[in-house]
This record gives sequence, C-alpha cells and structure tokens, in this order.
Amino acid sequence: MSILHIAFYPSDWLAGTRGMSDAETGVYITLIAKMYEMAGPIERDDERLYRLCGSKSKSSFLKSLKFLLSEGKIIQVEDGLFNERVEKEIKNTTEKSEKAKAAAESR
Repeated sequence: MSILHIAFYPSDWLAGTRGMSDAETGVYITLIAKMYEMAGPIERDDERLYRLCGSKSKSSFLKSLKFLLSEGKIIQVEDGLFNERVEKEIKNTTEKSEKAKAAAESR
C-alpha cells in the first residue's frame, strides 16, 4: 500500500523546519515522502538513502540525518527510520479508507 495523497500544512512545515539548513530540509522532506510512499518505516540503508535524497556525499547525508535524529524529526525504529506524524497520518488514512470500503460494501 502507498499513501497517494497527504494534507500539507505550509505553516506547520515552515515552523517545523525553521532553523534547519537546506540540506537538512531536503533530506527531511525526501525521507518523509518515502515513508508515505512505503506506508511505513523505511530501511536504514545509508548508501541508498543518500542517493535518494540527492545529497552531495554520504557524509553530508549522514550529517543531516544525525541532526534529524537528534531533534526527533526522524526516529530509529526496529524496521528502520520513521516519523511519528507520518505514522499518525498513515493510520488515519488507512482507517478512513477501511470505513469507506465497508460503507460501500454494505450498500
């Protein structure tokens, strides 16, 4: 399953990324997008992720990721990397989808 659409709140994003470097912000949004695409945590494969994020180098990616982890923007979980807000939004989206499907089937 993949989450095809998410609500985006520009004010929340700007407030949540204020003070972050361009590299940190880029890595953050790319990892978040990948989590939505996978509808769950993403594997911690630094070699693959630094390329996915378009980082200049693996060390640049790791520096940004270290910051995001230290700030709690990204969390390390058993299955890899995740974000608490993404987890909440995936759960909400899944529940809405299941309710809509059940309603359609009951008709």
